[in-house]
Amino acid sequence: QNWLPEHSDDYHFKFAFDPAGRNSAKSIAAANYGVTSIPTTLVIDKNGNVADKIVGFIEGDTRLEAALRKLGVR
Repeated sequence: QNWLPEHSDDYHFKFAFDPAGRNSAKSIAAANYGVTSIPTTLVIDKNGNVADKIVGFIEGDTRLEAALRKLGVR
């Protein structure tokens, strides 16, 4: 909660936070999007649908680029 406002000038994309926080029993992200771990990246298409879900982080990972290419983003 503190980090994002302190670094908002460095990042120019949308962030979303689950208001339930770490309470997995009440998690909106878990209930609606199947988020079970952090980090989870949801790729949303131009119609507002979840086009891809990327779970975890791997050094040199290209899954986000591949998901965007599938949507025609170059």
